[in-house]
Amino acid sequence: MASISISLASGRRFAFDDGGIGSGKEKKAFMSDDGREVICFFLKGLENRNKRIEQIRGLIDNFNPTVGEHGDFWSGHFCWPTDYFLGNTALPADFVAKHGLNTSVLAVVMPVYSDKFFFDLNGRKTEKQIIWFTGEKIRRNRMLPSEEEGDLLGLLHVCTWLARSIRKLHSYGVAHTDLSPRNVLISPRHGTAVTIDLDSVAIKGKYQPVIAGSPGYQAPEIIIENELPNIQTDLHSLAVLIYEILLKRHPIRGKRTFNVPAEEDELLIYGKRALFVENSSDKSNLPSNTDFGPYTKFGPHLTDCFNRAFVNGLHNPRERPQAYDWELALYRTLELLHPTLDGGSDWYVIPDQNSLVCPKTKRRPNGKVPIVSFYKMKRKNSFSKIRRQLVVWDKLRLEPWHIYDNVQPTEGVSREAYGSFHFENGKWWLHNGSELIMKTRTGIEIKKNNVMEISDGTEICMTTEKSGLLLKFALV
Repeated sequence: MASISISLASGRRFAFDDGGIGSGKEKKAFMSDDGREVICFFLKGLENRNKRIEQIRGLIDNFNPTVGEHGDFWSGHFCWPTDYFLGNTALPADFVAKHGLNTSVLAVVMPVYSDKFFFDLNGRKTEKQIIWFTGEKIRRNRMLPSEEEGDLLGLLHVCTWLARSIRKLHSYGVAHTDLSPRNVLISPRHGTAVTIDLDSVAIKGKYQPVIAGSPGYQAPEIIIENELPNIQTDLHSLAVLIYEILLKRHPIRGKRTFNVPAEEDELLIYGKRALFVENSSDKSNLPSNTDFGPYTKFGPHLTDCFNRAFVNGLHNPRERPQAYDWELALYRTLELLHPTLDGGSDWYVIPDQNSLVCPKTKRRPNGKVPIVSFYKMKRKNSFSKIRRQLVVWDKLRLEPWHIYDNVQPTEGVSREAYGSFHFENGKWWLHNGSELIMKTRTGIEIKKNNVMEISDGTEICMTTEKSGLLLKFALV
């Protein structure tokens, strides 16, 4: 293989290997000589070339979350275009012909994904597409390296990053338009995700969708009404991916089929007759496997989002949860996790005080488990309960969002711990590691580096500031 050197739109010289590393629906990718970037050339048949150039320019200059404030926070989670190439004067004609490139050459440059999103499969570097973690055949044949499987904590973090990234896109008015297992890479082992194929996004009134999505992930209205992909159809695709990642099955593709040709059957299954496989009022489309339990096992917050997505919102786009709704529901579900009772090799959700039994060991924890109810300040010494709980486990950190009602673990929020919980000598303790003076409702102060024993009914004001939270403990 040989190296080709070109000049990008920014004026930067760019050298790449002419061998090719992969191709998709529209483009073929080539690795830069330094291995840090890829350049993706559009294949023959490219339509509206000038519009695509305008779109790529806009994404780089006006809609780029990976630059500016919080750019570092997002840079590892979007494979965002950084530059582009116009013209074919620097390209050998045989290179263009050999790879089937568009004769009016256009290419877009993007960073290489982190090594977290690749694993070694029989000596071959393989992208961690979602199908590796959800495909029934792959699981049955144990094709995925066991160390890559991750645990529930990692999977919930993967989904959080996915929801968080789509929330960021949608905040710009940008729709991905093709959210599918091919365009999101995940690493449950590291608890992270990266969204890719971002050079063909749509912005209402500015950039039209280039493709109509992928089969199985298109919203029903795209199939039924030829609706163009948009933010609302993205929300359907996002919900499908979250369900698949957590439950290893498709939320719409169940056991039901129709007595029609295969192609028409697919259109009915995902379009006009689409039905949630766990719809409690219509059990005609039961899931093909229930190996990973019902969706309700994840507790009230995700249950509510799944119902809104696949019952209320399946055929009514306005009822679908927004990406931020998923993000918040995933935060709240992470707060309900408890280590499994086999030495903490996995996690399970404790959705309420009556569900402490570990599904893996069929045992409940030894001793009492503190479950925190949160209250926000209405006025001085007056608090109202909010729909949120925290399951406490040994060495759990006290984070800023456990202190303040108006703080969530989003971009720009400090990850500095305010303290931690500990189980020692059969008792539970809260350690204050911050400068805040925490105070019980009875007036006992917990100053920096001091501890307070937690007993049933303990109430602690985390700060006297207006947005401060009151934590009430139940030992169950």
